[in-house]
Amino acid sequence: MSASGPGDPRPPHGYSIGQAARLVGVSSSTLRLWEQEGLVQARRTETGYRIFSRADVARLRLVRRFRQEERLPSALIRARIDGGSLRRRRAGPDVTPSAPATDPPAPDEAPTTPASGAALDGVGPRLRSARARRRLSLRRLAEAAGLSASHLSAIERGLSAPSLAALQKLTSSLDINLVTLLGAGLGGRALVRRGEGFLLRTGTPGLTIEHLGPAARTIEPQLFTVAPGVGSGGAYTHEGEEFLYVLEGHLELRLASRARYALGPGDALGFPSTRAHAWSNPGPLTAIVLWINTPPTF
Repeated sequence: MSASGPGDPRPPHGYSIGQAARLVGVSSSTLRLWEQEGLVQARRTETGYRIFSRADVARLRLVRRFRQEERLPSALIRARIDGGSLRRRRAGPDVTPSAPATDPPAPDEAPTTPASGAALDGVGPRLRSARARRRLSLRRLAEAAGLSASHLSAIERGLSAPSLAALQKLTSSLDINLVTLLGAGLGGRALVRRGEGFLLRTGTPGLTIEHLGPAARTIEPQLFTVAPGVGSGGAYTHEGEEFLYVLEGHLELRLASRARYALGPGDALGFPSTRAHAWSNPGPLTAIVLWINTPPTF
């Protein structure tokens, strides 16, 4: 690592967020998201720069491996690394959670794109293939889902990450669901052990959906891990009913534009899926929610 130059507010011992990101092999925005999810805690200089130690970089490499190779949600990654449980909070008793700060731009940081290939993970090509099988033009599918043709084109080419609401509308217009689109090769296992659920790659940064019931036929059980500030990106509807139970963190759900529910750990909610619903995580902690749809139409 090169020494800091004159006027550089970063101390000579430690890595900037750009340097740490390059060492780990991810983007700076990904490191910020992992910090929000409690996967690492960088120290700060008086001027607000994040500083990552060698131990932080080693931890981040573990996080990357668990994310990419084992596809674990944040809560299980924290449990693996820290030896905690699923109920572990993202900040310990000696750390006060705070809103994510914005770093001053560092000279060696490259600008990030709105959506990375790792985040999209094949959503675009799968949508394009499903559309081609149904012989739908791009414009016709976009109109059916309430999107612009240019937006859908960007999603299919991997240049834009769709919100969950947009993705649900697209799959509904294609007469499929998210599991059908993203869960190829799920198999029919009756037993799914902790961390072995199939991770549905929706392309929404800060959101993971772990499918827990590959053998289920009439229900669709899933584990949502929602980073602070992340949500559905709009309201959507589909057939059936749904039930959710908050394991950790907080979730706000808006139902048919008239009802608003603030849910915390231990709270449960059921409603008909035909009512327009939108949701988001308003709190400073990652939310973990058991979410069940019946029939499997989500």
